[in-house]
Amino acid sequence: MEAKSDDRVRTAAEEFLRGKVDAVYSASTPITKQVAQVIKDIPVVFNIVGDPVGAGLVRSMTSSGNNLTGCSNVVAQTGPKRLEVLKMMLPNVRTVLVLLDTKNPFSQDAIVILRDAAKTLGVTLVEKHVGSTEEVGAVMKAVRPGEYDAFFHLGEGKVSGAIDAVISVANNVKLPTMAHEESYAEKGMLAVYGPSWRLLGRQCAGILHQVLRGAKPADIPIQSPLKFSFIVNLKTAKALGIEIPNRVLMLADKLIKE
Repeated sequence: MEAKSDDRVRTAAEEFLRGKVDAVYSASTPITKQVAQVIKDIPVVFNIVGDPVGAGLVRSMTSSGNNLTGCSNVVAQTGPKRLEVLKMMLPNVRTVLVLLDTKNPFSQDAIVILRDAAKTLGVTLVEKHVGSTEEVGAVMKAVRPGEYDAFFHLGEGKVSGAIDAVISVANNVKLPTMAHEESYAEKGMLAVYGPSWRLLGRQCAGILHQVLRGAKPADIPIQSPLKFSFIVNLKTAKALGIEIPNRVLMLADKLIKE
């Protein structure tokens, strides 16, 4: 499944080359890496890339040194903060389930950062390898009530690809969930801390506009989100039987009640 997806991306990139487009927009680290392997001269503006430097896409956040530029959602770097927020919401959390693809460079970097934070917070990460969205579903279906204290979405693309199933299973077994993007809370996750994909898309559109007006990608610094939000789904909290302290709810930027 994943290999076929890679083939489709490369095929599309090759079509862009033949069509002599002015610029290419790509979303996510895996897709951007595939596009970058094919397109070397046409400007590529990427979005929702967790760690552009660590993924080998750009030389630095100030200058890519190539035909790429865009926006990073800094998911890996903000993982410790999300784990801290989760612990603040649920002080008794000790064992946290994390799904990752050990062959994905993003996940390799993100989990190292998260492990250090977990030690500081007194949290044990239970790491499960998933090589496809199907494996994500299989791992989640095997989760039993009370087996873990919470589920933490690292930002792994394969988990995002199966996020509806993840949320459904987690809520059915009353497993609290934490992620990094607003829409996941709207879908039913307990809480998120991170940027809005909608706002980041608008931000990245500004970069694309610069490129289309003639700016060179290497001259445009990689941008990080301008705003991070803490969102709690109170409907999910009620269904899980969780009472979040008022002092924590007062810190939330948004409370989902229906």
